[in-house]
Amino acid sequence: MSGEKRIQPTAAQSFGGFQTLSCSLSERSKTRSIRLEVSGVRSQVVGFVTTVLQPQLFSDVVVRDGISSFGHLLDTPIEHRAAPELFCLYLYRDFDIDRLVAIGAPVRISNR
Repeated sequence: MSGEKRIQPTAAQSFGGFQTLSCSLSERSKTRSIRLEVSGVRSQVVGFVTTVLQPQLFSDVVVRDGISSFGHLLDTPIEHRAAPELFCLYLYRDFDIDRLVAIGAPVRISNR
């Protein structure tokens, strides 16, 4: 696809870095709308929070190998150093994946 930019998952490991990268891509793009494709729980959470913070930058979010609820993270033993961006307990207290998707509207979310 013309104009498609592929970014390795390591570029999206922090909320601030991902948000900065998204803004930069949007400024350089003629369409001003980014289709975000993420793979894995870490990138899914970072991508969803970024989408909620700046929904005007995104048209779609495609999730591969994601989760449907933060409850999965609380039930699965994950060490902090393995995925530090997932350990934001106040986020879990006030939100779940479905709420982030609703807040990020009109961005279209699909799971593959």
